[in-house]
Amino acid sequence: RIILSGDSAGGNLCCSLTTRIIQENLQKPIGILLSYPVVMMNACGSISRMVFAQDPVLNFQSMQIVLGSYLGARTDLAATEPLVSPAVLPDELLKQFPQTVIMVGDTDPIIDDSTFFFQRLREVGVPTKLQIYRRLPHGYLNLPSQLPNAPRAISDAGKFIKMMMHDDDKQR
Repeated sequence: RIILSGDSAGGNLCCSLTTRIIQENLQKPIGILLSYPVVMMNACGSISRMVFAQDPVLNFQSMQIVLGSYLGARTDLAATEPLVSPAVLPDELLKQFPQTVIMVGDTDPIIDDSTFFFQRLREVGVPTKLQIYRRLPHGYLNLPSQLPNAPRAISDAGKFIKMMMHDDDKQR
């Protein structure tokens, strides 16, 4: 049994890998745990991206650098290519995703993206959970000693993995 887990760009890679697994008709993971995943690579002007544009880890400038590094001259793909921006996956692929947990801080510039992806998953019938943590920025998993709420999120990640294993046991 496999559970994929990734934070930030790693969350993007988990979604892209799951998409390729579905397309290739391979054995899917039993769950996906996404921590503040980058699911929309485009430079959209969501409210959270504007409000938290000065985030020390993921600000507007760093987003542009990441986008350029990820896509090179093909930044036009950011808004339309599902393997780049999983939030734009067609419903017929998205509905085949395994149960998914999305964890994000309430001061993360991409919280709106996480919320949008969560809503899309729910709309197509994927068992999903969105866990929002107070006063946690993007990258909080890397700063547990500096951010008082980060250890709880780290502990919850372990609980979510156990929950996915338990849910899989019940389905067997």
